[in-house]
Amino acid sequence: MSKLFNLREWLTIDETAQYLTDALDESVYPKDVYRLVQEGHLGLSVNFVNETDAVRGEIVGVDEVEWGEVPSDFSHEITIEDSDVLEKPLRWMRSVQLDENRFFNKTDKVEPINGIYDLMMLGPEKQILEQLCQDLVNGATVKISNLNGSFVTGRRDFRTHGKFLSS
Repeated sequence: MSKLFNLREWLTIDETAQYLTDALDESVYPKDVYRLVQEGHLGLSVNFVNETDAVRGEIVGVDEVEWGEVPSDFSHEITIEDSDVLEKPLRWMRSVQLDENRFFNKTDKVEPINGIYDLMMLGPEKQILEQLCQDLVNGATVKISNLNGSFVTGRRDFRTHGKFLSS
């Protein structure tokens, strides 16, 4: 690794590929970095220089999963043979399950953000990353179906979080 690298606060995708090539002593290409992010082996943070829409949230454990209740006036539309089921409010999990032990508690609104955030890879950001990967291999065009904002967590500060990827 170069001495200059140690002074860098963030890495581009190309620089990350070079870093991994040096660290692993085998060739790593930008398409590999994109795939590692998509598969959850690497996280991806982005500096939103211009204001953009996003849904913010935080990663939590099973003890902090958020639940919602189905409104009581909705229950008349449910036909259940056993009426005892409706004695308790019907609940649904508001949190998005990421894996066995991690959940994403998100806000209910799309809001403008700028600065550095971690991408959750749950919404259009996952499709956009796939398109970037397909572009590198002259692959298919990816249909991006949801442009209501990316799902992000945290707000990063280079000075307190060290090196991370950037697009």
